[in-house]
Amino acid sequence: MDQVTTARERDDEALETAIAMAALDPARWDDVLELLLVQMPGIRPHLLHHDLQVGSYGGLLTKGYDPDYVSLFHAHYHAYNHWAPAFATCDVGVALSFDQLCAREISEHSVYYHEWLVPQERINAGGGMVVLRDRDRMIGFGANVREVDRETLEPQFLNRVDSFAGRITQAFEINRTLAGLKLEKHVAAVTGSSSAWVFLVRRDGRLLFANKPAERALASGEVITVGLRNRLELVEPEDQAWMAAYLRPCQREGVPGNRQLTPSPFARGERLMARLLPFLPDLAEGAPVDLLFGNTDPMCILTITPAEGPEVSTRAIALRHGLSEAESDIAVMMTQGLSLREIADNRDVSVHTVRVQLKAAMRKFGVHRQAELVARIAALR
Repeated sequence: MDQVTTARERDDEALETAIAMAALDPARWDDVLELLLVQMPGIRPHLLHHDLQVGSYGGLLTKGYDPDYVSLFHAHYHAYNHWAPAFATCDVGVALSFDQLCAREISEHSVYYHEWLVPQERINAGGGMVVLRDRDRMIGFGANVREVDRETLEPQFLNRVDSFAGRITQAFEINRTLAGLKLEKHVAAVTGSSSAWVFLVRRDGRLLFANKPAERALASGEVITVGLRNRLELVEPEDQAWMAAYLRPCQREGVPGNRQLTPSPFARGERLMARLLPFLPDLAEGAPVDLLFGNTDPMCILTITPAEGPEVSTRAIALRHGLSEAESDIAVMMTQGLSLREIADNRDVSVHTVRVQLKAAMRKFGVHRQAELVARIAALR
């Protein structure tokens, strides 16, 4: 008995350490799932990000599932998941079996059951919990178990999840906080302001993240609001048209990445400057952005700060710092959020040529990442 207790204590200690590591580095959630798979053979653990507005899954980490069926889940079967509606309303941090989420007599007559669960050895047992939820998104942590293992593995897994619920939910809160702080640090370098309103938005305008000053601005509704389907909207029509055009890559050419906002009759008279920057992959520093923010599509950062005098041409800044005309053009397009392929097509050159010229521009600015180049140029405006 002592040996069994000691083994369980070692497993618990290892899992607690893995969760703590994942709290500081979201890329380590993969290690947490792998450890659970090793400690509890037969379960198929997963972490998923569910968009409650449209019913899609933006991020999904899995262990033990057939990769082809994971692809099918993303492409088709997520829409038939009979457990999702209950997860959308249950309390955060409460472990529930799948039978508690949807009665078995209902679930076993579903398309999801017959076409996705049954072919994978009838993995219709198991359960999970919601670890994080906001206005229109949630992150779920759970595992599927084979029907033949329902009586043994299901209660073991649920007891394990229940005992670690507080640590898991706290770890994801830390993930989101640190991700927000990284965004704010980047924005502070770009704008020179530590009190900027910071929004992370999808190309369709849907809001994924807002820092505390941005949340207060949204609550006041004087300059910016959240409309239908959680889409970010600037109050003044001219400003909204500018943001919408920038967010659409096919319409972005010639659209400036910054704009002094139109004075609103409802605002307090302060002149405000809005900037849109691409959310470049290296800003995430290896973190699973799709899991944290529920999005795999290109994103942009919108910042709003007090306006401070006339804007200086981005091209003039680049040229002033020793960039060639070609390097300057590329730097300008980078600040406008264009990809290397889009820049190459725009300039009628190869992607290889763009990479070479981009590296030269980065070298002249003394930076090593694309995000740093964009930040340096934007900070000098």
